[in-house]
Formats: sequence, C-alpha cells, structure tokens
Amino acid sequence: MLWLSRAGKKAIAVVITKLIGGIGNQLFQYAVGRHKSLLSKSELKLDVTGFEHYPLRKYSLHAFNIEESFASEEEIYQAKEDVEILFPFARKNGGSKKAMDCFS
Repeated sequence: MLWLSRAGKKAIAVVITKLIGGIGNQLFQYAVGRHKSLLSKSELKLDVTGFEHYPLRKYSLHAFNIEESFASEEEIYQAKEDVEILFPFARKNGGSKKAMDCFS
C-alpha cells in the first residue's frame, strides 16, 4: 500500500509505504515508495505496523543500506484520512488510473 499525503492540495509532503511480506516483497514495496518519493521530491516513511500481526515474517530491510524513516501512528492515521491510496491496484469493479500514476 502506498499513500501520498498532501499538504493541502498543492504538493506531496510525504510518501508512506506499508511494508508486509517476505524480503522480496519488502524490497519491491520500498523501491516503489522510494521511486515515488524521489519523483515528488518528498520524504519516504515506512509503515511497518503490519508485522505486529503477521507471524510468518518480520521487517528485514534494516539489513540493507537504505534510508529508514518510520511513520508514526499519527502520520499513518492522518495519511489514511487525506491521501490518495494507490495500492492495491485492483478494485472489485476494475483498476484505478491513479494507482498507475506511481510508475510515471
């Protein structure tokens, strides 16, 4: 899940990427979030709250030389209130064009 939190309606202030799954999924999710944050010249924050209830895997990106900045519960809550949610792409009644914008 990738959230783009906007400061008003002008610019993206922060990109929050929710990480879940194994190391491969985490690397992909991080890469997409980093790409979007670089394009929008905004900060990338990681949401690792999903691992609290996911016993199969744990957060593993700390082993890599990446920029780690974790989103607080307040930032995650705020992002869910006023953002464009870009992932997952597929919705019950078809995909979202906004979802594909993260790759431009």
